[in-house]
Amino acid sequence: MSAPLSENTENTYLIEMFDSFSKVVLKNELLDLLRKRKNDYKESVASEKTQYLFEQQEYVDTYPSDSFYLEGIEKTYHCNIYDARLYYAMKELPLKKRTMLIMNYWYGLTDVEIARYFEVSTKTIYNWRRNAFKRIRYHYERGSP
Repeated sequence: MSAPLSENTENTYLIEMFDSFSKVVLKNELLDLLRKRKNDYKESVASEKTQYLFEQQEYVDTYPSDSFYLEGIEKTYHCNIYDARLYYAMKELPLKKRTMLIMNYWYGLTDVEIARYFEVSTKTIYNWRRNAFKRIRYHYERGSP
C-alpha cells in the first residue's frame, strides 16, 4: 500500500489535472475555430467563383458583325442581329425594305406609321414585307451563311 497523500500534494495533483484538461479543451476549441474559418473561406471563394460564372453566362457579347446600321430618310435605324444567316439575308435586302422590317419588328411601328414615313400606301408596305420575306426565305433555302 502506498502512503496516504498529504492534503497539499492532493491539491497540487488536482490543479495539474485541471490545468492539463483546460489546455486540451482550449487547444481543441482553437483548432475547431481555425477549421471553421478555413471552410468558411473556401465556401465564400467557391460562391464568388460560382457567382462570377453565372454573371458571365448572363452577359452577351456583341461584335460589330452582330449588328448593323441602317440609314433612313430622317435618322439611322439600328438593330442587333445574333444569327449570321439572318444578318446576311437582311444585308442583301434593298435599303427601303430593310428599313421597313427594322421599323416594324425592332421598333414596333405599325404599317400606317411606316407608310407615312416612306410616303407610300399601306398596301405598298404589305407588298414590301411579303417580298422581303420571300428574299429572306430564298437566302435560307440557298444555305448561305
